[in-house]
Amino acid sequence: MKKITDNYKMDGTKLTHAFQDACVDKEFKDFVYGLNIKEEILMKYTSQLEEAFLEYKNCSKCKSLDTCKNKIKGYCNTPVDAGKMIIFSYDACSKTLKK
Repeated sequence: MKKITDNYKMDGTKLTHAFQDACVDKEFKDFVYGLNIKEEILMKYTSQLEEAFLEYKNCSKCKSLDTCKNKIKGYCNTPVDAGKMIIFSYDACSKTLKK
């Protein structure tokens, strides 16, 4: 019989491959390594980092709040180093702050 905790253990190989696949995109790789977070921590958050990167790209091309493509209009999902983990928060973009 399997222990419940066995179902929740992370498969390091799968995490590594998913992260390496995502880093094929040079812009994504520059984005995540620019966060100055250890690679072994970055690997645990690949999907969330990809979402944050998409919102970051949306913000960099945005002309106005009316054209905002992010999940929360006028805000960008931002990853922040929190030691052994990454915290994601929604920060107001410059166009929201000007209102």
